[in-house]
Amino acid sequence: MSKNVGFIGLGIMGTPMAGHLLAAGHTLFVTTRSKLPQALLDAGARACANAHDAAQAAEVIFTMVPDTPDVEAVLFGDQGVASGISAGKLVVDMPAHQRGQRLDLVAQILDAVLFVMDEILPAFGGKFRHTIQPARIELRA
Repeated sequence: MSKNVGFIGLGIMGTPMAGHLLAAGHTLFVTTRSKLPQALLDAGARACANAHDAAQAAEVIFTMVPDTPDVEAVLFGDQGVASGISAGKLVVDMPAHQRGQRLDLVAQILDAVLFVMDEILPAFGGKFRHTIQPARIELRA
């Protein structure tokens, strides 16, 4: 079943993961702080001006940004995810920053179910596939 998916953070890890979501037939709404990868746009990803717009358009929103201040800005900054999300949407946070810090941040988004992934799922592929351990998924309400 195809979903509207938002993907925020299209660096070395986020770009291949977003590409796999597109290849699986999902409609992808993307934004990143640097230039959007042309290959994703050519494959049908829809460019969004900011995280708010991506969150508003999507049923599931992935964030793949490097550190706690970045996650805080993407979630709660001007035009962040929190301002575009509504009840029933999912936020999937896949950063490399401290687990306790990110749980504090994502717990602030009310009226949404949040998945926090400690590791990136191997199914996404990408350059780091050989180093990835199986994911542990925590469901937070």
